Amino acid sequence: MDSKKIRAALGKLQAEPESEQAWNDLAEAASARGGDLSTEEFERLLMAARERHAARGEWDAVARLLATAVDAVVDTPAEVPLLREQARTLQVELFDDEAAGIPYLRLLELDPNDSVASTAVEEI
Repeated sequence: MDSKKIRAALGKLQAEPESEQAWNDLAEAASARGGDLSTEEFERLLMAARERHAARGEWDAVARLLATAVDAVVDTPAEVPLLREQARTLQVELFDDEAAGIPYLRLLELDPNDSVASTAVEEI
């Protein structure tokens, strides 16, 4: 991942969270292999961006950043806490139980004994 492209896209999103071009730039930069940005640094940048968007109540942006973060850490230990945060954001902040079902189902794939995910899926 290229740190300049990631930082530029995140900066644009801070100013214009609805910018589809910035979202596309972020997705493209996040999916690129190689570059000077480690996965850990990428996660840290996305967390900082999520915190700023959440402080302003921009929950759609938070949810999209979480989706980007989850895609970047699939099949790593970081995936589970991000899935939990993603599901909570979708369900509690955006009132979208149906969309929250997707990360909850993935949590159940990873841990069939996850009681929170199991209860949430049953209620959806």
